Amino acid sequence: MTGGTAPASGGEAAAQASRIAVWDAPIRLYHWAQLALVCGAYYTQWLMSPSADPTMRWHRWCGYGILVLLVFRLLWGFAGSATARFASFIPSPGAILRYAGQLARGRAPKFLGHNPFGALMVSALLLLLAAQALSGLFTADSNGIFGGPFGHFDMLEESPAWKAGLQRWHHRGANILLAFIAIHVLVNLFYQFVRRDRLVTAMVTGVKPAGDYADDVAGQSHVAARIPARALTLRAILCLAAALIVVFGGLFLGGGKL
Repeated sequence: MTGGTAPASGGEAAAQASRIAVWDAPIRLYHWAQLALVCGAYYTQWLMSPSADPTMRWHRWCGYGILVLLVFRLLWGFAGSATARFASFIPSPGAILRYAGQLARGRAPKFLGHNPFGALMVSALLLLLAAQALSGLFTADSNGIFGGPFGHFDMLEESPAWKAGLQRWHHRGANILLAFIAIHVLVNLFYQFVRRDRLVTAMVTGVKPAGDYADDVAGQSHVAARIPARALTLRAILCLAAALIVVFGGLFLGGGKL
């Protein structure tokens, strides 16, 4: 008997050659977990009966989870595979204008990762999520009794102006965030079904059909495949552990109450 992995059959090899690795598993898990937590935060704030969660415990923990994932995403922007790294998709003003012109002429190229407009949207969503999660830490209900870990203040004193401003943003910003999410979903569906650019499918499977991609000039598509699964998993675990320490360590050092 010979050791090692059996070679792929002709059909399997052809199938592998017809696909390109796009999103690594950690970034895909992050994406769908973040979506679930945003939906949970919205549900616990606006749709759940107050009697079911009178202390806003579930809403707070959705917020903590969002913060942990945001810190993880920040770290993964440096430790993840090529398409997940900020250096690979943060566009220059020139790239944005060039892509806008190509799109207007109906000649916009396909991108393996984020196109310049997609990169702007992802950046905006990350900033809005961070603003919502951070402002929620300082937000309390109308009675000043329940809320974020830093949202409690003496009911005999007026709330500081800066805290009142954060509370206003937390409530109004939720609608802005939902609007951006709706635009993000609609645009991705447009690319998926009209432009035949499998954005949604790739965020589930991690691969796209092989082809010419404007951002694959340096063999970027093979970077994810070259990182061993064990090493990628270890990186993800370390980044997640660091994110948990940053978020909950910061709450503890700041005197926050979970």
